[in-house]
Amino acid sequence: MFEDQDKAKRVIKQFTQAKYELPTMIDCACSRRIPIRFMYKCYYCGEYFCEKCAEVHFGKSRKDYKAEKVKCVPVKTKEKK
Repeated sequence: MFEDQDKAKRVIKQFTQAKYELPTMIDCACSRRIPIRFMYKCYYCGEYFCEKCAEVHFGKSRKDYKAEKVKCVPVKTKEKK
């Protein structure tokens, strides 16, 4: 499941931190300790990332992602008489 033992240990440590520590602080792979609400969790590998590491892991920034999204256009409804 994991590429290496270091990543497996890091994910297990993050899981333990998320479950048992209050306030919940998670250690990122870059050694930064950040509140869980500011971290991004990968759906596939389960690792939490800070914003900078998430950009590397996911391959794009939030700005890039927002630029790709199709804007929703409001639908005009019939006016009531």
